[in-house]
Amino acid sequence: MSHVVLHDDAANRRLMLLALAGHLAPQVWQQGADAALARLGHLAGYRDFDDAVTGIAANDCHQNVGLRGCYTATGVIRVEDTSPKTLKEIQLNRFTRPVARLAFGRLEPDRKLFHVQLDP
Repeated sequence: MSHVVLHDDAANRRLMLLALAGHLAPQVWQQGADAALARLGHLAGYRDFDDAVTGIAANDCHQNVGLRGCYTATGVIRVEDTSPKTLKEIQLNRFTRPVARLAFGRLEPDRKLFHVQLDP
């Protein structure tokens, strides 16, 4: 840490504040040490390891991370995530349409061309 307080260096800002407060009120050092010991074993706000595993697993099962592509009636291949948020629309032309047919077979409106699921 330098003499300049950086906004993205929270750990060193906390230490600097503790040092300043401890210089003015020495009992703050003990309070700071007690608080640090109380936080040992806590992970990102979870009480313990088992609580963290449960919380992370519960969050992950709802993420549904993946991609899918479908052909539309307007001659577009729409690539979506599984939310389904459109990530990209690829307008086919006389050059890309044959390539898409080779890759995906018949291009029929509303046909799902691919689906890649990235989480189990």
